[in-house]
Amino acid sequence: MHTVRNELSGYEHGDTPEHSRWLMRHAVETMVESLTVAREARALTAHVEGLVRDFNALLQDVKEQFPVSDALRLIDPVGADSSVAVIAVRLSLMQRTIDSELRRQVNAV
Repeated sequence: MHTVRNELSGYEHGDTPEHSRWLMRHAVETMVESLTVAREARALTAHVEGLVRDFNALLQDVKEQFPVSDALRLIDPVGADSSVAVIAVRLSLMQRTIDSELRRQVNAV
């Protein structure tokens, strides 16, 4: 993990106090960012079960609403061991397919 000590390892005693403060600010900002990213990743991982359940229910509902969509038929439900990235990609595919289907229906009218 990135530490303030690592951030300041290049600090020279001849540097100005203002420069030192900017280095400290940068080190603190870097540490906060790394903790925020780690916390968000843990939160997403903890909620994967719910995401899987919600995704699969939504996919089933969408397939029922668009029964003639070949593209939606190709999107499989996600498993309990699926990553957030897999769910995100399938949601993106589902969203683009729905948009395409809606455009097709509007143009057919």
